[in-house]
Amino acid sequence: MPSESWVAPGARAVPGAGPVREPPEGVPGPGSSEEPLRPTALGARGPPLVEGRDDPGRTYALRWSDVDANGHVRHSVYPELGAEMRLAWLKDQGFDWKWFEEKGFGPVLLREEIDYLREVGPGAEVTVDLEALALSPEGGRWRLRHTVRRASGEEAARIAVTGGWLDHARRRLIVPPEELAAVFRSTPRAAEYEELPPLRR
Repeated sequence: MPSESWVAPGARAVPGAGPVREPPEGVPGPGSSEEPLRPTALGARGPPLVEGRDDPGRTYALRWSDVDANGHVRHSVYPELGAEMRLAWLKDQGFDWKWFEEKGFGPVLLREEIDYLREVGPGAEVTVDLEALALSPEGGRWRLRHTVRRASGEEAARIAVTGGWLDHARRRLIVPPEELAAVFRSTPRAAEYEELPPLRR
């Protein structure tokens, strides 16, 4: 079960594989002092509002190192954006890395699905939002969706993740404290929202 990754401020994404190319005009290249760093989970800009929705998203600037040999943002960047959005959202609610460390558990992914809808190029900005697709009544299991939108508002990708809470000592899924479960219950819900079965203890 892959655990969520906490991204330190100023962290850089690993450059994508592929031949070395000169960046397009106006797009800073790798190592440039003008290279726009993608905001991390602990330093994302925002919250801009996506038209037609009342929940905030976060805006991320994509770098030349996020691009693959086809000249568009590589597939592995999208789940990274989703993870940064989730962890930034948790931190905004008062549940940062230190809180989870002290409690001895943390978020863990059980499943991840991505629909790639439109290309995004280097130097572009995208907005990532968050909504609940399904929750178990006690908060032990959850399914969230992120929609990645281009500056035009067009959807570039949808990321759906299913997860729970991993006890670091017992290495098993647990029910979270009520204060954390309550935050998930207050998350904006998708039109197709459904309830998950309770976590088996």
